[in-house]
Amino acid sequence: MPTTKYQIKQNSAHIVIIKDGKNVLIDTGSPQTIGKMPEFEWNGVKHNISESMLGMVDINEVCELSGEDIDVLLGADILGASPFIVDLQENCFILPD
Repeated sequence: MPTTKYQIKQNSAHIVIIKDGKNVLIDTGSPQTIGKMPEFEWNGVKHNISESMLGMVDINEVCELSGEDIDVLLGADILGASPFIVDLQENCFILPD
């Protein structure tokens, strides 16, 4: 089975991958994906995203709280559409194609 692998950033307390030059925080507990840009492509599908989640938390607050420069918080609305593997031994996030 072909897969896409993303390295998990070193020295991060969170699961952060780099996709297309953007820092993407993987957050399975978040119901919604938010980001600094209006559109985000994941697994071949373009998704419209906003800068804030339910009007309560915005992407700048995510950066402050995480201590990282995060471009996208990838939530369950997009993550739930396809299976994935977080391999901490190999330090990578695996997405079947």
